[in-house]
Amino acid sequence: MKDDFDNKMKNLFKQEFHKPASFDYNIKNFSYKSSRKKIIMQFATATVGLLICSGVVFAASLNINKTKKENERGLGKGIDTAIKNGYIAEPDMDYIEQETSVESKGIVTDNVNTQIKINNFLMDDYNISTEFEVVFEENLNEYIEFSKIHHIVLKDLAIHDEENRILNERSGLNNFITSRIEDTQTINLMYNVYGGVFPKSKQLNFSFHKIILTEEGVYENDERAIILTGDWEINVDVPEEMYNRIEEYYKVVSCDNNDFQIHTAKVSDTGFEIGLIVNNTRDSKEEIMKETREIWKNWDESNDAESRKLIAKQLLKNHIIDVNGDYFVLEKEANGEEQIDISTIPDTKSYIENENGDKFYCTMSPGRKYDRQYLEENQYNFYETFELTKTTATDKIKVVLYYYGEPITIELEKIK
Repeated sequence: MKDDFDNKMKNLFKQEFHKPASFDYNIKNFSYKSSRKKIIMQFATATVGLLICSGVVFAASLNINKTKKENERGLGKGIDTAIKNGYIAEPDMDYIEQETSVESKGIVTDNVNTQIKINNFLMDDYNISTEFEVVFEENLNEYIEFSKIHHIVLKDLAIHDEENRILNERSGLNNFITSRIEDTQTINLMYNVYGGVFPKSKQLNFSFHKIILTEEGVYENDERAIILTGDWEINVDVPEEMYNRIEEYYKVVSCDNNDFQIHTAKVSDTGFEIGLIVNNTRDSKEEIMKETREIWKNWDESNDAESRKLIAKQLLKNHIIDVNGDYFVLEKEANGEEQIDISTIPDTKSYIENENGDKFYCTMSPGRKYDRQYLEENQYNFYETFELTKTTATDKIKVVLYYYGEPITIELEKIK
């Protein structure tokens, strides 16, 4: 297992450490069966995060093969809150019906009627989230059993707006089945496009020609995949609240740390963004990069426990501002503690608190705007999106950021 573990870590490091600015550094597919998996994954995130030079991260295509409950869009609590408060469009439309050709194991046949419409959608600066409703004719079961459809891909989906701008080019993607009805062979399919800075479009035009259906364990390029070919074009009008979306800004009233220079504090319908420069960081970029290289140089000579200690020590240096609440766990790991009583670990998860005492944490949406990078040797840029939205924001808010495990409080007031 150790050899397999080492090889995965080395390959992950080589692939991620040298990537350019446009990439998704939320590691999704790394699997090492250990209680330290989260720390290993975060190490990759923190390491490559030092090299990010773009405030908005463009994500590679990601498919989530997971059936979710209705109304769970997989974009974080900020989006969920916005939807609960009406930030969602539900167009009244008929199905777009096609008699599709079917390709199965290289053989093409005809006549599986497939109907599609859009149930609902939302659009903000960083996300276009659409739920499609797909109805299949009964004879689809000659090629794949409806109950065994595990994943659906709209293979050549293109999203244009009224100015013919392609909105899903170089964007990230996750898509998953939200619900299904066996009797009518109906599936609701969520499609989330994220990672760009989307314009304030007034119309969205969806077009695609191929629908790929797979069972569990079958990938879209597998010969066992079922390909339905038709010609779908679906146009929807974007409501004014989405194309005329307006942000509200905050000013700094006080900050516990004079080395924190806040340059952005704004709230939208779907989240709160805060950006700041940290001066005089404890460790410099050069020191961290040097120690990171040293860790990997000595990797083969370390056993698993020693490797984890090295990783934890490095993470402590990279963990300048903690949004996940892991700082003290990492500290104990770095000291070589094998048995950690989680109940003794203080919560160091950064948050925002409104005047009602409600706390809002990092949204963790794949489409959120966030950034971690050293600008100079001891100057660090931090940018993050939290769950607070316009409907939950108050005139005064408190931002608590855990800086090397210690809380720094920033008091903000809305600019009228």
